[in-house]
Amino acid sequence: ILKPEIGKIDCGKIDDYAIGDVRLFNEGKLYLVRSDDGFAALSRWCTHMNGLLQWKENHWHFYCPYHKATFNRAGASNSHHPFDKLPPMRLHPLAIEADGTIRVDTDVLLIRKNAAKPDVVPATPGAATDTSRFELA
Repeated sequence: ILKPEIGKIDCGKIDDYAIGDVRLFNEGKLYLVRSDDGFAALSRWCTHMNGLLQWKENHWHFYCPYHKATFNRAGASNSHHPFDKLPPMRLHPLAIEADGTIRVDTDVLLIRKNAAKPDVVPATPGAATDTSRFELA
């Protein structure tokens, strides 16, 4: 499992994102996704063989150029055989400060068994990832 290990990065403010935005932070090797329910910081490394995933906006999915695996915006595998059983994309914990600034901790990776709605952090100042629900990488 690969981690960028560059510490916490500033990803802007809540109001910088429209619902549906998927923004690449190349330095941190992550995508910040804004959904109806909040934010998720998805690791860019594929859970199959660590290819760097690409966001394919026209198809609304993440794509691994190495093995053609795909993942939806929640990070769940939506590939067809043989990749239909891939684990979901890993998360980085994020916190939203009192002023609305979003900070993502690239030193920590959270392993998920499935990609569920509670994996997002509400778009509310003071909200943060509940890391106790995940296995740490």
